[in-house]
Amino acid sequence: KGPGKISCLWIRIRAPEGVSQTERTALLRALVFRMRWDGSSKASIEAPLGDFFCNALEYRPFASMPLAFVDSTYVCRFPMPFRKAALAELVNDGSMPVSVETGWTVEPLDPAGEEVR
Repeated sequence: KGPGKISCLWIRIRAPEGVSQTERTALLRALVFRMRWDGSSKASIEAPLGDFFCNALEYRPFASMPLAFVDSTYVCRFPMPFRKAALAELVNDGSMPVSVETGWTVEPLDPAGEEVR
């Protein structure tokens, strides 16, 4: 809460043991990633997890400055500023249970939107 900027967000998902590669890949479309800022009722980001992280059809490691999939972890480094609050959701629209770990780095901003040092 309060003015800030998400500078890094990471997500790691784990399918249950014994799941086929086809079922694991289906998770990339069944998990929907959403983000909202400052109390908005409409998501500014809404996409299947795999689509957002350039892995729509398969688990494929890659690394770029803003996005990556390394060591089974999805990483987003797009700067995401907000004035009041940010809300990230990962919704499972599929029937397979999945374990999820997340983390983020939030930098405080002053009310004018400048970084606090």
